[in-house]
Amino acid sequence: MKILLYKIFISDWPRKLISLGLALIIWIFVNHSITITKTFHNVPVKVINIPKDKIIKEVGENNFLNKKLTITLSGNKNILEDLTGSDLEIVLDATGKSNEWEVNIYPKNLRCLNPEIDIQKNINKVFYPKIVLHIKDLNKKTPSEDKK
Repeated sequence: MKILLYKIFISDWPRKLISLGLALIIWIFVNHSITITKTFHNVPVKVINIPKDKIIKEVGENNFLNKKLTITLSGNKNILEDLTGSDLEIVLDATGKSNEWEVNIYPKNLRCLNPEIDIQKNINKVFYPKIVLHIKDLNKKTPSEDKK
């Protein structure tokens, strides 16, 4: 019995140690590269940098959109499993936008409210519904208002 245990654990120990180390490294790389897709409901959307002379009719108080979105994220399994819809916020930049603005949401538009999670590095793709925001001058009347 001692000879069997000696052969299993002690003989060729450098080779076994290297094999164990390589196995751990491969396991870590594979574990961190697994991607999944997860859907998040009721994600708030904030619009920043709205020009002072413009208004976006879909935007309510505190520059948040009047409705929340359902989005689907594809990315690192370890990060997405820990996230909830209340951890996320979508931030859109209105700089240079005019009239109808068809919004595109990328991973850079996502903000995680949990400071321990770096969402930018761990999300590959964002799937979202079509969003069109209407930007108009604050002082300009619409044709229906002109008829009154």
